[in-house]
Amino acid sequence: MSYFENAKVGDKVCSFEIGEDCEIFSITADAVYCIHISGNCGTHGYTVDGCIFKGGHAQTAFYGSKLPVFDIPPPPVPEMAIDTPVIVWNRKGCKFYQYFNRFDEDGKIMCFTNGKTSFSSNHAGETEISWKHWELYKEDKS
Repeated sequence: MSYFENAKVGDKVCSFEIGEDCEIFSITADAVYCIHISGNCGTHGYTVDGCIFKGGHAQTAFYGSKLPVFDIPPPPVPEMAIDTPVIVWNRKGCKFYQYFNRFDEDGKIMCFTNGKTSFSSNHAGETEISWKHWELYKEDKS
């Protein structure tokens, strides 16, 4: 059974393209089954599977007036040894050389503060800081 197989005109739906609090305003079942959804941001046609009618490959229309909330897991973190040299940068793009300590539960990189390493850090108080943006340090061998 397809997602919108039993859809009726007036059913409350939502879509990523149109938004929330939409409804089905027409259904055509002639050559190609198409559901027309209308909302605050316009009108689109969808397949019976909830995909955008022309070229959609993923479901973007759903029953209900509110869009679903997806629990997106943090990206996998690479295996790195403690004290691996990294380059981190802030929102302004200022770059700093740091040494890797660990990844936190959200996948952000945690580095020792003030350029310290596991050997030079005193492990008391604020000894690490998280960074959203980072890359591995690559030594220029030219």
